[in-house]
Amino acid sequence: MKYLGGTVFLGLLIGLFSGRFIDGDLIPLLMKWYVTFSLMALLYLSALKITPSEILKNLKKPWYIIFISLVKMIGLPLIAFIFLKYIPEDYRIAVMLLSATPSAMATPGVLLVLKGDIKFGMIVSVLTNLITPLILPLVLFYSVGTKVELDPLHMIIFLGTIVFLPFLLAFLSKKFLTKFSNFIIDNSSKIVSCVLFIFGICIIAPFSDLVLSNLSKSYILFVFILAFSAVLHVISIIVSIWKYKKSYMISNIVLLAYFNVGFSIVLANQYFDQTTTLLCVLYEIIWAVGLIPLQLIFNPQSGKQPRI
Repeated sequence: MKYLGGTVFLGLLIGLFSGRFIDGDLIPLLMKWYVTFSLMALLYLSALKITPSEILKNLKKPWYIIFISLVKMIGLPLIAFIFLKYIPEDYRIAVMLLSATPSAMATPGVLLVLKGDIKFGMIVSVLTNLITPLILPLVLFYSVGTKVELDPLHMIIFLGTIVFLPFLLAFLSKKFLTKFSNFIIDNSSKIVSCVLFIFGICIIAPFSDLVLSNLSKSYILFVFILAFSAVLHVISIIVSIWKYKKSYMISNIVLLAYFNVGFSIVLANQYFDQTTTLLCVLYEIIWAVGLIPLQLIFNPQSGKQPRI
């Protein structure tokens, strides 16, 4: 699929303008189940491309994995905190929340299309999500004085489910359904785009009123959050210099700048004010739009994937 970013952005637009006409309880219900199954689908696609032994091989030299994980969960919040006094007060919680949000579990699927290092991206994604219940509450409390409560056991069970089952299914598929596995791999880019297209609708639709009722404010916030995203891209490129490799640089950009925005939206909506929630929702739009130049730069001819 040559138009991953455009497809995801189209989903966001549909969700944005259709959200007002959809029953308020329907979309949250869809999100609850679709997010889980979509992440499992993306990880299943990624697992078809790699083996457990390849992941273990990466874990034998964990220093760069640990480094990028620490940059994501501690380095970025620390940089944000240093410049916090220069940021408008209403925006500070959103900046700290987005800075400390873990990498997206959809990262392996995105890297599959962008030709990043899937194994590296998957390990960092899982690791940052595992330490989120410990790091994120501390970051928010000591930076902006806000308390949030996360359930570590629930997150571990959730991660265990969405990671273990796709790998098991991928193993069984490759062993007993070789033709089916090859068909999935041949069309993996299209499948990733379709999954994220629907995901975009589900994540934005509940907040369509919030955005459309505050268009003038949304414009100002969008400019600010766009600048914030640009800074994250620059940091991603800088940290890639230590161990330069094109696939790692692509992975670092996705891990640090295309993180789990849906998670931050849920937290913002639960704990924080309207401006914080709106900033997080707007970053989801940047998340989709940013994939367009990334694909044009790193994998403009994405189509069929090499078979297993």
